[in-house]
Amino acid sequence: RRDGVAVECKHRKQVSKGSSLFERLCWIVASIASAVVAGVFVSSAWRTFSKSPVIVTVETTSYPLDCMWQRLFIILQNTILECSNNNSHTVQYNWYMNRTMDKELEGKFFHVMAGLSKLQYPFYNRIDAHFTQAEDLMALLDNITVSDFMSKVLPTCEETFRSCNWIGRHLNCCKEIAIQRSEAGFCYSFNSLTSENSKN
Repeated sequence: RRDGVAVECKHRKQVSKGSSLFERLCWIVASIASAVVAGVFVSSAWRTFSKSPVIVTVETTSYPLDCMWQRLFIILQNTILECSNNNSHTVQYNWYMNRTMDKELEGKFFHVMAGLSKLQYPFYNRIDAHFTQAEDLMALLDNITVSDFMSKVLPTCEETFRSCNWIGRHLNCCKEIAIQRSEAGFCYSFNSLTSENSKN
């Protein structure tokens, strides 16, 4: 009913009862034309988005560069840094540590791994509870650096990325992406001047 519509929708245009056929046709044509124009704009926006779906660039100030111009150059390069929430890979961990230990020792190594997986700036205090459980084991790990250990148990590039596209072109993810150390641990970076030389 019209009175019900009037309560719910104040900003509207209704065709008057006494309108001629010409006036009614004009309103129909105007409505169809508006829908077509809106469809053209939406279609154009979708085509643009499909060609370049990554439009958001997140910049971090943690690059170890001493010149602002160099930092600005990196931002303009559209550097992408992907840090996995799962910093350690159980299968790689088992291979690296060669699981030939008893249950007690295995439990302590688990706490070391759990602590390292929570290693993230500025929340370093989250690792204390795990490292306390394996305090007597830490002396045995003197010959293993954190960087070496974390790079060995890091999830592989193939497990992290399924498909990569850049400016409308398909890329081989693992040929273009490098490992990079960051405040969030070991990450994968694309198009960065500060990434590690080694690839995973």
